Amino acid sequence: MLADLGLDWTLAVERVSRDIRDDFFPDPILYSDFLRHRSEVIPLIEKVAPDYRPSESCNFNVPKATLALRHSIELGPIDRIVYQALVDPLVEILDPRFSDRSFSHRLRGPRESFMFLHGVSQWKKFCEAIRFATEELATPFVVETDVAQYFENIWFGTLNTQLESMLGTGLDERLRGVLAALRACWRKWSPHGRWSLPQNVDASSFLGNVYLDRFDQEVGRRWNHFRYMDDVRIVVGSEADARRALQDVVICLRGLGLGVNAQKTRIVRPDEVAAQYAPDDPFYDRVQDALRSEDKARIDSVAQPLVDKALGLLEAGESGSRLFRFCVNRIEGLRRFTGLAPLDQSVLTSRVVQLLPRHPADTATLCRYLATAELTEADRTSVAELLLYEPLCVYSWQNYHLWLLAVQARAESSELLGLAWERLREDAQGPEAVGACLYVGAFGTYADRLRLLRSYSERYPIALRRAMCVAVQEAHAAERNPFYASRASESVELEPLVRHLRGSARAIYVPEPARLPIRELFDHFPDQPS
Repeated sequence: MLADLGLDWTLAVERVSRDIRDDFFPDPILYSDFLRHRSEVIPLIEKVAPDYRPSESCNFNVPKATLALRHSIELGPIDRIVYQALVDPLVEILDPRFSDRSFSHRLRGPRESFMFLHGVSQWKKFCEAIRFATEELATPFVVETDVAQYFENIWFGTLNTQLESMLGTGLDERLRGVLAALRACWRKWSPHGRWSLPQNVDASSFLGNVYLDRFDQEVGRRWNHFRYMDDVRIVVGSEADARRALQDVVICLRGLGLGVNAQKTRIVRPDEVAAQYAPDDPFYDRVQDALRSEDKARIDSVAQPLVDKALGLLEAGESGSRLFRFCVNRIEGLRRFTGLAPLDQSVLTSRVVQLLPRHPADTATLCRYLATAELTEADRTSVAELLLYEPLCVYSWQNYHLWLLAVQARAESSELLGLAWERLREDAQGPEAVGACLYVGAFGTYADRLRLLRSYSERYPIALRRAMCVAVQEAHAAERNPFYASRASESVELEPLVRHLRGSARAIYVPEPARLPIRELFDHFPDQPS
């Protein structure tokens, strides 16, 4: 099915390697088996391409800041690379046709490994464009809304029609094959059959822009509108026009099978506009300019101020703010930059651990930070206690990240080991079982690893099967080697993993965050506005 489409596997693998850095459920070894052994993996993908069929996805939930749930469709590594390869020829053609009022996920370049322009920079342009538009009016009103359950409610038929319409006369046989392959993938991966794209995946982010291009064109013909992903803003000169514009937004989205989030919908009046759309804190620009410069002295000059700024925001009760996440994300990246002067962040680190029960939606950001920080014994104990005793840590997504952190932080305890086995017994289909499995591998006895090996099932989700392969790498060769041989013949998604584990010089269950070269500091951070 795929072999005749001329897909660029090398580019797809490179882009996926960049895209996975902020996955909802990151692979514990970040697909090192696929992404670091490309000379072996690309021939493997080419081998399966003629008979490729998309695999079943895993469907999990991720908490939002409001404690509502975001739907997460999780793909295996082969499907992830195929998805990217199918979208790559489309994005090069269609991105130039998008409205200039669409700011998110815009193509950086046809061969760039980072697929999109820098997310935080694009968010800033979005906010500046709104501010400039308000300054041109004597009585500016701003309609603010966002699309409810954006990716979850994308209908495949409507998306396919939009793709065909935008491609127009350029829709040749090759691209028809690409669209047919995409439709087959969407239907297989979605639990609903006819709607719902995977979220937090670059390929879907591009397709989201395709889906909303009709909205951008229709609303843009009448109103001065701006969009960043599902965030919509319209600038008008009267309250009556604001109400008319909001009606048009609701009606247009309804035609796409979408709706607005009522809690995030409002009209900002002229007396509120200046405060609402004031320029960002200049600290943003200072940090971003330093990172972009690739000058070590300038980067060093913003490192400790980032820590101090984050502490100040905590004291001001702004731990849930965009600026606090901006600081924490960048401190994490700078800790991974070799040669940086030591940071005084012990107080911040202890406070970040305390934030985890209060801000479950920020768990991934906070755990990335903690994985690079110098944790005290008290910090390690606090991480363990979150899993053992904290009643508010009820989300499998959150606990998955906490298990990975417990391994990285060497938070070893017999109580946690017992809890890990309990989680594996309770729900082997859920994401928390993956983290618990790795904890057993890292800190369990020989008997524990042998028990894991013997409890393996091909019916488990691919994420757990991969974790079990990682977890038994220190089992006795007499048991481990036949087990690995069976896994390599079981699935093309396990064959590279087995080869990778056999070639590893030492056992690693959840690797420490990799060092970052100076040239990647600016682009390392998550694409979404921090």
